[in-house]
Amino acid sequence: MATGTRMRFGHDQELEYTIPSERGALAVQLRWQCIDSVVHTAHPDGSNPVSVRVEIGQAGELTFDFDGTRAWFIRVE
Repeated sequence: MATGTRMRFGHDQELEYTIPSERGALAVQLRWQCIDSVVHTAHPDGSNPVSVRVEIGQAGELTFDFDGTRAWFIRVE
């Protein structure tokens, strides 16, 4: 995960995933679903599925566990 990566989860199961780069931000539109503390994402056409375990910390941060590699996200309003 690059520092500054952002995710915006919509109630309609749309996920906007934004990755910063030297040339500007790369925005990827995905679909998401959470089942038993695992977030499943894929492109709208069903390709490139990814599943990641997620926990909500005491301070409200999201911890994503990618098979041992972790990423933390803080909610920004």
